[in-house]
Amino acid sequence: MFFLDSRKEHRSTAADHVLPGEGEEEMLRRLADGREFSIIKNFWKADDLEVRFARSGVSLEVASTQTYFQYGVGARNQQ
Repeated sequence: MFFLDSRKEHRSTAADHVLPGEGEEEMLRRLADGREFSIIKNFWKADDLEVRFARSGVSLEVASTQTYFQYGVGARNQQ
């Protein structure tokens, strides 16, 4: 498996978007056409993701780019 997602980085979000605080998940997203949506956004720590996936039988290695992204590569453990 492979995933890629944004890190919690203030420079990577729109100027009028506020990133959720520590322990918060909900954030408001405004679109260019003016509509607004409340979304759930989780910014996972690499170690937490690796542990959660291991519990589900998946070996996962999580890394980050220098700026905006977190990614992981993994595979289901052989039974």
